[in-house]
Amino acid sequence: MNIQTKRALFVQDVLKEYSDEAQTPVTEPSWDDIDDDRKQITINLMENLHDNNFNVTASDLHQNWVNAHSSIGWAYGDVYDSVAKTHPDITTYDNLDPLEAKKFDIFIQAAKLAYEIYGG
Repeated sequence: MNIQTKRALFVQDVLKEYSDEAQTPVTEPSWDDIDDDRKQITINLMENLHDNNFNVTASDLHQNWVNAHSSIGWAYGDVYDSVAKTHPDITTYDNLDPLEAKKFDIFIQAAKLAYEIYGG
């Protein structure tokens, strides 16, 4: 497993733990349950954060996440459905459920920690 994947796996594990404990509206899947395109999105988002010295707001990260998912065919839907490629978080940051919005803050903090642990 390469270093980028190790960092992304770490972040996804943190997000899944938060999602499970907080009982967020959209449960985060485990790394093994995410398709390769979405894994690459996570890696790319993390690299973008690192390139910007983690000076990115949760709102900006969310918009990047929306753009990346839209580019591979995902759209807004009231319910998360990996087959239909619908997700309720494909909306504006201000319209996110507060528990969902917090995931983007957690993503940034976990990514920082992943870079500290695994280097980069």
